[in-house]
Amino acid sequence: MRIPRMTTRRLMIVVALSALTFWQLSGLRRAPHYQRLASLHATLAELCQHEETLMRRRAEACAARWRCGAAWDETGEEAEMLRCGPYANDVPRYGSWDQQAAIWDRAADRARMAAGWHERMSRYYDHVGPALMPARPR
Repeated sequence: MRIPRMTTRRLMIVVALSALTFWQLSGLRRAPHYQRLASLHATLAELCQHEETLMRRRAEACAARWRCGAAWDETGEEAEMLRCGPYANDVPRYGSWDQQAAIWDRAADRARMAAGWHERMSRYYDHVGPALMPARPR
């Protein structure tokens, strides 16, 4: 019995078929990881949305204090909380409630952008994870 010759074309076909097989196996192995990443990003998106809401409320409270003419050096727990900015290097230049409201608004915009990014990442990993898994017979 004669063994068929191993030509370059046949070798390329064997390599391609083995690559497809190993790609499917690696997809089965990585799919749960992508599902966990999708869940993590969905949770982080929700937290960023809550953070945005909180920061918008603080910006509105600072703007209300500015409209009613409250002094910047006013004492009280709420005033201290509002004066404490979201980021250490983000402080009002001249110490006014109007500037502090703008700082809280910028922080809320950052939180909104972070929430959007995490939502996109969650959708991406939700899409990639199942795409790696082979189709199951019904």
